[in-house]
Amino acid sequence: MFLSSLAMSLLLTPLVKRLAYKVGAVDHPNHRKVHSNVMPRLGGLAIYISFITSSFIFLDFNSNFKGILLGSAIIIIVGIIDDIIGVKAKIKLVGQILATIPLLAYGLQINFASDIILIKVFGTILTVFWVVGLINAVNLIDGLDGLAGGVSLIGVLSLAMVSLIQGNLLDVSLSVLLAGAILGFLKYNFNPAEIFMGDTGSMFLGYAAASISLLTIGNSTELVTYLIPILALGVPIFDTNFAFSRRLINGKHPFTPDKEHIHHRFINFGLNQKQTVLTIYLISLVFGLTSILLARYNSLTNLLLIFSILMLLFLWLKEFGIIRLGNSLKAEPIEILGEIRYKLVELEKVFDDELELAGFHKEIGQLEELVAKVPSFVYSQTFNELAATKEQRTYKTLRDRVYWLIEIIDYIVDNYQYNKENLNYIFDNEKSNLLNINYNLKV
Repeated sequence: MFLSSLAMSLLLTPLVKRLAYKVGAVDHPNHRKVHSNVMPRLGGLAIYISFITSSFIFLDFNSNFKGILLGSAIIIIVGIIDDIIGVKAKIKLVGQILATIPLLAYGLQINFASDIILIKVFGTILTVFWVVGLINAVNLIDGLDGLAGGVSLIGVLSLAMVSLIQGNLLDVSLSVLLAGAILGFLKYNFNPAEIFMGDTGSMFLGYAAASISLLTIGNSTELVTYLIPILALGVPIFDTNFAFSRRLINGKHPFTPDKEHIHHRFINFGLNQKQTVLTIYLISLVFGLTSILLARYNSLTNLLLIFSILMLLFLWLKEFGIIRLGNSLKAEPIEILGEIRYKLVELEKVFDDELELAGFHKEIGQLEELVAKVPSFVYSQTFNELAATKEQRTYKTLRDRVYWLIEIIDYIVDNYQYNKENLNYIFDNEKSNLLNINYNLKV
């Protein structure tokens, strides 16, 4: 089963790539994108076809599968239209809610094994929130090459192991087939990507994972059982919840886009795209393993142990600034500098025209003056030369100046722990300037 969906995905993805160019399902670079070339999307179509076709071959056509099949068809149609011509968020939300109806109609929902009407209604509402929420959670982490696909793969394989422990063979089969389809696509989507999954892929993966997790939950009345899929799919779920909480605390609309998701934070910390994705894979694996342990050893002692592991993970991420809920005014200056560095990388990648960069001339100049205040003993001889006064520099273009600033900030961040006292003294006095520069670099 796994090899079938894997092989099909490997064969179909290049064909879908050609189709994407033909129908105009492409992602153009702009001031909010990391990539600098026109990229085909619609890659999720290859995952979907591989999964559905293999399912028809290997699985019985029971009621649960009918619900997933009909609902995923709705999701795919909405995703394809969005990848080609774009769809308003409200229309996508309506499509996502409609996709939950087949699941409910065929009895695939949270019901707490109760015949009480109010509890059934609550279970129905909770099912809709779970499915729609997970669709959007996976969509929100689809920001780097291979990230959403890899995280979903780990989550789905974790659910497969949980289902195996529970003896639910249909759940295992669905998870394995989906995992094969995702892995085949990742060959072309991992950094440097040849194709994006698009909303077709991210929405389908969220929908499929949510549907499989509903099978895993079954009619259980035990709270611990409901924690298992939350842990298995922990990265997109917790990242989305932290994002919404952060925006509400900062007085923003919860759906306002920002650059503070977990993958942005790791890049701000100094990791490149590939390192960031692999690190998040590792975190996903921790979540997945805890869900398997919880399914295998369902006891209060193990629940407390798992809680302790997750709390340590949370504190570690918070310590390094990967997770931050509060207002940016409370952020450490070095964190703000990291955000500025990330925006400069985007500027350097996206804007080919000097006139476009000229809109940030003031901020670039302010940054040059600020980093020139860093004491020379922080740098090596090479960077002492880079940190020379503005009059001594020979850079002729804004692009060269941006590239220089990225190098300097990288070196400051790398040496921060060794010169924390001196750097904090400088940056604490310049915090208001850093905040203004960070705010004005709207990329």
